[in-house]
Amino acid sequence: AKVNALNDICENMIHDDWIKYQGFQLDLINYVLSNSLNRNTIKFVLHAKASALNNLGYISMNSGKTKDALKFYFESFNIYKKFNDNQGLSIVTNNIGLTYRYQGNIIEAIKFYDKSLQLRKELNDKSGIASVYNNLGVLYEIQNEKEIALDYYKKSLQLNIELKNIQGSADCYVNIGLYLKNSRQIPEALINYKKALANYEYIGYKKGVADVFNNMGVVYFEMKNFDKALEAFNMSYNIQKEQNDWEGIAYSLCNMSDIYMEEKDLNKAKHKIEESLEYARKSGFIEIISKSALQFSEIEIKRNNYKVALEMYKLYVKMKDSLNNEATQKAAIRQQTKYEFEKAQIVKENKAKEEARLESEATGRRNNLQYSLIFLGILLLFVGILLMGFIKVSPNIAEGIIFFAFLILFEFVLVFSEPYLEQYTNGEPMYNLLANSVLALVIFPLHAILEKLLKKRIVKT
Repeated sequence: AKVNALNDICENMIHDDWIKYQGFQLDLINYVLSNSLNRNTIKFVLHAKASALNNLGYISMNSGKTKDALKFYFESFNIYKKFNDNQGLSIVTNNIGLTYRYQGNIIEAIKFYDKSLQLRKELNDKSGIASVYNNLGVLYEIQNEKEIALDYYKKSLQLNIELKNIQGSADCYVNIGLYLKNSRQIPEALINYKKALANYEYIGYKKGVADVFNNMGVVYFEMKNFDKALEAFNMSYNIQKEQNDWEGIAYSLCNMSDIYMEEKDLNKAKHKIEESLEYARKSGFIEIISKSALQFSEIEIKRNNYKVALEMYKLYVKMKDSLNNEATQKAAIRQQTKYEFEKAQIVKENKAKEEARLESEATGRRNNLQYSLIFLGILLLFVGILLMGFIKVSPNIAEGIIFFAFLILFEFVLVFSEPYLEQYTNGEPMYNLLANSVLALVIFPLHAILEKLLKKRIVKT
């Protein structure tokens, strides 16, 4: 009962206490599993453990500890797989894909997103499908396939709105806003950011609120509206400080320093960048350390403090080298991913060609069989007419029978010759009519000769 209660608490919490209670639950689960239990209880508790491990993976991922996250996720994955729990598998495979994406391992990310999407389609889990669509949009954006990314964001948004998923809708608004900002559609970007902000505030998701304020501040900064930009960055900073989000704090302070540099207030700019670098180092995120160090160096150059400027520039170069190594690895992964996509496309095309070839062969065999049967039928028809000579019929009946036989023969010749004539006429009605007329002119004299001979054979005298 306690395990179940803690599960409900953890699933419904959206603030920092969640981490504490999730730890409580896992400790309790491990304690329970150390005792003798019946089969049903073990199954229930293991399911709860899979859920707890999945949540701890999510917590680790959000803290930047991707290796720990994958460890938790794969433990969860193995439990769900043991019980053939497709619902659980669909969730954890999506999270594994997300973690690999954070690591820059696009190939593995695609593989696990695809697994999650297929499972969720089988389960008709629209909320899950919406989540994977949004994640695929981010992947395509990384691959610089902007329009495809936007299409996935819109698909995800449509499903989230239909399902009244407020956070899911907000996540899509943020991604669409970023796409619009990068496309220089600034007013539309702000509209989407404000929609996301309203959604995050409604559900009390503070990290989302802080991120959106930061994004809006960047847009205002690019618009040279420094007052609004500073206000947005301060809003983001205050929430991040409350949440102990060191990386977020570092970015907000660095962005504030940008504003003060633009306003030529170097003292305030230095104060903010010093604080930014302090938090950047605490976070351990190379990108923000690099950004803060370079900006620090530029400020000290303007303040004629060249010694500190050189130290900061050396730190920037060191971080930049690390980033370049990561970028090189990611570029190699992207190239490999492109190769995988192209290889998959070639396989798909070859498969389609082979299917078309087999279908063509099957159609050819079927047509040849039908042509043979039709020809045999026509042959039997003419043989039948000749045998009627033993019966003798009136001229009108004879003409009708002979006309019908030649009509069938003419139609057969048209059907049989059509594929061959198509090569020359290209389906043009005028050329088709001309070709059919030539056939008719060839058959007409034959019709006249045979009609005369057959009538002698079968008409009563």
